[in-house]
Amino acid sequence: QRVSPPQHLSGASNGNSAETRPQGKVFGVVRRNGTDTGSQEEVVACEWSVNHLRQEMNYIREVRDSLEKVRQRMYGEFGGMQQSIKKLSQEINVANSQQQSLQAEVNVKTAALESFDQMNSSLMSATIDLQKSLLESCLDRTEMREEMRDLRISYNQAVERLKEKGRQLEAAQAENETLRLKIESSQEANSQVLQDMTQKLYREYEEQLQEAQRKHREEIEVLQAKIDAYVRQIEECNEKMKAMEAKITERDQRISELERLIDCMEQERAQLLGKLQECDARLHRLRQADQLDAAVARRTLQLEQERSGLKERIKHLNDMVFCQQRKVKTMIEEAETLRSRVVQKDMYIAELLDRIAVVECENNELQDKMNYLLPDQNGTEKQVQTREIGVGCDLLSRRFVQSLPDKGKKILDFVQKIHVAISDHEEAQKRTEMLLSVKTELQSKYQQTLKEQQTGTFEMEDLEMSHENGTVEMDINARKPSLGETGLRASSETRKEQGLIEAFGQVTLTDDTSAGSNDRLSGGDRSLIASSTGRKLPQKKPHYIEVLEKTEKSPSVRKAKFKPNQLPQKSCGSSAGSSSPSLSSGAVSPLPLAERKLRDRKHLDDITAAKLPPLHHTPTQLLCLEESAALQQEQKKKYEV
Repeated sequence: QRVSPPQHLSGASNGNSAETRPQGKVFGVVRRNGTDTGSQEEVVACEWSVNHLRQEMNYIREVRDSLEKVRQRMYGEFGGMQQSIKKLSQEINVANSQQQSLQAEVNVKTAALESFDQMNSSLMSATIDLQKSLLESCLDRTEMREEMRDLRISYNQAVERLKEKGRQLEAAQAENETLRLKIESSQEANSQVLQDMTQKLYREYEEQLQEAQRKHREEIEVLQAKIDAYVRQIEECNEKMKAMEAKITERDQRISELERLIDCMEQERAQLLGKLQECDARLHRLRQADQLDAAVARRTLQLEQERSGLKERIKHLNDMVFCQQRKVKTMIEEAETLRSRVVQKDMYIAELLDRIAVVECENNELQDKMNYLLPDQNGTEKQVQTREIGVGCDLLSRRFVQSLPDKGKKILDFVQKIHVAISDHEEAQKRTEMLLSVKTELQSKYQQTLKEQQTGTFEMEDLEMSHENGTVEMDINARKPSLGETGLRASSETRKEQGLIEAFGQVTLTDDTSAGSNDRLSGGDRSLIASSTGRKLPQKKPHYIEVLEKTEKSPSVRKAKFKPNQLPQKSCGSSAGSSSPSLSSGAVSPLPLAERKLRDRKHLDDITAAKLPPLHHTPTQLLCLEESAALQQEQKKKYEV
């Protein structure tokens, strides 16, 4: 944008040129000549306030006015005229010099403006990409505006329909008004008959209103009881879910402890097998020796006893490992059943939320029915108010009211009751709207957490399907990080659901019909509603900034997931035979549900070692130190990521 040239003050004294600023200050340049003849001209920047400049201008005007008066007085004198002409010529010369200096300053500032224009054009060329992204956002906004236009058209149609209904209602009210006028015209002749008719109509309307209010109150109480029952059931389900989650964590801890014990037993078994092999080697050497004396026989007998003891200990350890593996299997099955129960409870909570929504819809229907009965009562209220207010123009109606036996007391009480009913209805409608907004937000959060849980269970099933074949030792060694991973995932899911459970547990409903209020929210709910309705949403980043950030970031390489029955590809050659065949076969083909369940069951039996391993043939295969260190480092990196 071009900046307009600054305004110069022609009345500045001593060769000053000033520039006005909108901040109440004026900056000017003062040129001063040096004292010596050879010194250069000195330029000094000064700052004046606007009031000071105004005073200077006023002073200059006063001086000019006084000079004009003196000139008029001295007009007849020729000498005075010459002097005044000389003075004026001097002033003109001074003004011309000031104008030239101001013109030079204007030229300098125009050159600066041209440089600013060049800089602005370079900046405009540099922001073309940003303008493109802004155009994309503008297109999105135009689409949103079209949608808003369609919604506005539908809203206008609905408003027109409402106006049509209002016109019909006005026509009906006009007919009622004509009937009322006819009745009032014949009022003086048939006052007693009109009194009886009005009392009868009043009683009928009051009975109908009381009956409708009683039915509405009963239906609201029934719906409120249903809502309370559903809320209690949801709270019970939440408590059961918490207990099940605690049981799952306890089972996971016990499984990890048992696996640690199994590892210790496996190590001890490996040591015993080494000792047994050493004893066998010694016996073989002693039997091959030619010398047979008492020491050799005693040594062989001792080695035989040691060998039998080692076999007994190995057998005992195998039995203990088998029992511990059975325990681990049962605990894993219990954990799976508990997780399935948690999923069932989640589905039950979702069903209860749907029922609560249905009950709210029924409550809205009842409120609509109550609204259908209220307009007639509102009409009577308006008539009574006009009869009480219009003192000078409605004498017949006041005379009729005064002629009643109770002086219109019942009518006033009826009007007050209608006022209270309308206020209660509006208050209940506001509360139901607030409650619906809170429930919709809670339902959205709950569905989001449920989707996350379902995706987590699907990932676990895929991991179990992709690994069928593997030895018991590799399964036990590789299943530790997977259990830790599931524990972390379960703890994160419980932390995510904890806020939802606490927020939903704070939603309470009370029924106080005697006090004139139907539904009330607790303080926690009011704070929740205030936070949900009055909170400020974080400002969304523009589209072009997101595009620039995405282009700056390098595409991240997706890492392979950890698989419990499969060693990494950088392992030693000794463990190449124990890797899963799914590594070489590629992606797993989709299987039907029955085959997948059978496959999972077989995999569970394999990893829990339901069959006793042989004692002498194919001994336990241990990992080398380099391989185990590489495996632990990779697992640590994956957990840190």
